[in-house]
Amino acid sequence: MFRNPIVRDFLTGLFALSAVAGFCALLILFGEITDLGAKYYRFQVILPSAAGLGPTSPVTVNGVKVGQVVKAEVAPQGAALTLKIRDGVKIPKDSTLSIEKGLIGDASLEFAIGAADVAALNPSALFEEGSVVESKVTGSFFDRLAESIQKPLDRLSSSADRIDKLADTWTATGVRINELLEARTLADVESGKPANVASTIARIDAAVASADRWMNDDQLRAGVKDTLTRAGATMDDLRKFLEAWTATADSVDLAAQKLEGAAGSIDKHAAELTAEAVQTLRHVDAAAAELAKTIESANKGEGTVGQLLTNPDLYKSLTSSSQRLEKVLTELQLLVEKFRAEGVQIKL
Repeated sequence: MFRNPIVRDFLTGLFALSAVAGFCALLILFGEITDLGAKYYRFQVILPSAAGLGPTSPVTVNGVKVGQVVKAEVAPQGAALTLKIRDGVKIPKDSTLSIEKGLIGDASLEFAIGAADVAALNPSALFEEGSVVESKVTGSFFDRLAESIQKPLDRLSSSADRIDKLADTWTATGVRINELLEARTLADVESGKPANVASTIARIDAAVASADRWMNDDQLRAGVKDTLTRAGATMDDLRKFLEAWTATADSVDLAAQKLEGAAGSIDKHAAELTAEAVQTLRHVDAAAAELAKTIESANKGEGTVGQLLTNPDLYKSLTSSSQRLEKVLTELQLLVEKFRAEGVQIKL
């Protein structure tokens, strides 16, 4: 079409330049080229592990992209990452670092800055051009997610263990139920096997059959009826005996009450008689003492007895004492006769 090679080459170059310009326009439109002409500062962070970070891995501050990793290399302490950050973004050296991994394998380095006023910090506390800082990395989002679900997983595991234990228990229960429902005769039970539902039902059937045979035996029913009649008569005799015994017990109780009253009366009269006897004995004792004194004086040839023969007054005094002694003895005899006459008779 174009026989002139100059025109052909010119058009080819123009088409290529148009394609490059269109590609750049698309990159700008889709946000892939947003930092043309932007200035950056670089510093190095040494971490225990890069964990998938490499050149072009994004660097974010509180979730906002502020730069990228330009170099990742092995260091004695782990991995050395060289970062480039846009000018104007201030990052404290004590920021918390974490490596966030996406679902398709890409990773980014996240700086978490607290609520402190970054502008008020000392410049030496901020990352700057050429800084080299050794830091530690906290868990990623997935690590935190794994930690958050670890406790529910542990509870789920514990629940599964309990379910397994419950299943074992129910299995054993099912085995025992099967044993209870297994067909088993009375002969099997007598041979040593434990009784179950089937053998118990068989035993009940045998008992019912035996009762049915008994109900159909007229002679046996008549014998049982006669036995029950005699038992009723015996119970009547026993009831009468108990009534008689109760009446006898009431009589004995009444007699005991009378005996108790009589004993109280005897105690009262005995106390009175004892007091009178004591008084009488005192008189007797006084008379005996006086008589002993008289005898002692007579033995010495003096006193009343010594002068009894010569002194009529003393004789009269002795006569009077004898009369008093006789009176005392008479009173004592009267008291004894009174006790005999007024004694309480006990009748049962």
